[in-house]
Amino acid sequence: MENASKALIIAGAILLAILIIGLGIFIYGQAAGTASDAGMDALSASAYNAQFESYIRTGVSGTNAMKLFDAVVSNLSTNSKEVKMQTKEGTKSPVNLGITKSGKIDQATINTSRENLRRLSNKFDIEATRDTNGYIVSILFKYTK
Repeated sequence: MENASKALIIAGAILLAILIIGLGIFIYGQAAGTASDAGMDALSASAYNAQFESYIRTGVSGTNAMKLFDAVVSNLSTNSKEVKMQTKEGTKSPVNLGITKSGKIDQATINTSRENLRRLSNKFDIEATRDTNGYIVSILFKYTK
């Protein structure tokens, strides 16, 4: 009887050791998955931003500013992320162009905003604001008269 109880204790200890090792492997796998997700998010942000990056600089022509405007409007209608567009003259406060994903994107609003942007200037300094994950969330069209 004494040998049987010792055998049960040893078997229990072995099962407990296997359980602890399995838990350790599970936690390691979860941590490794999180690290690779962070790398994928940075890659995803880079791919998403690529459609706007070539326009974000100083001295952008009006034609290229319109191309950026069209790219953002296209993004709003096809993507889950929103990019806010604003215009700014000199030291005045930025003004929203009024096209948002949460609002109704109709052709009349797009045409009005495009025409307002077209009338402002023929040269723009374009700046972008990114969120904590690196995605572009706001584009500012700065112009001087």
